[in-house]
Amino acid sequence: MPFMSDQFFHLAKNLRDLSSQHANEISLPAGAVLVSVACLEAYINEVAEIALSGSNRRDFDALKNNLVKKLQFLNERGRIPNQLGPDILEDVALLYGLRGRLMHYRVDPEHPIDTATSFQRLVARFPESVRTEADVSTAELLTPLLAEWAVERISKAVKDLYKSGWEPPRPRWLELVDPQRFAN
Repeated sequence: MPFMSDQFFHLAKNLRDLSSQHANEISLPAGAVLVSVACLEAYINEVAEIALSGSNRRDFDALKNNLVKKLQFLNERGRIPNQLGPDILEDVALLYGLRGRLMHYRVDPEHPIDTATSFQRLVARFPESVRTEADVSTAELLTPLLAEWAVERISKAVKDLYKSGWEPPRPRWLELVDPQRFAN
């Protein structure tokens, strides 16, 4: 179904909120991660569908299903390029990798979290209380804090794409990317 990104965003926020109400239920933050990545992937593809043509579209399509490379592509080709900071790009890569870890029994090689070092970089994003032991399992990471982080990182990526000159594909996104414009 086309133009699902804003629906996925709404669902990710709901899962985040439910996660904080049910702190011991790991399925809710796991769902927030999965849906947040789906949201960003749908958003990026919607922007491309609307805004890219010719060789830019062919180059974008050649990236297949690599969310991180597609995000980098749009970041580099905006009217004001490189608005996404390296922290957002790395966080999206880590989130994308965690999504792969949750979705596949054996993580696919294209997922950047397929190494212990990338998982440790993800764990390092959270307070000491989450990472009290040297080895934090994926299940231990599935907390309301992770759900909050996933939604916040996706929100930041969408806002930064907007700053680089990519118009949001749906009017409902204006509330997130440009609250002043939405109010008018």
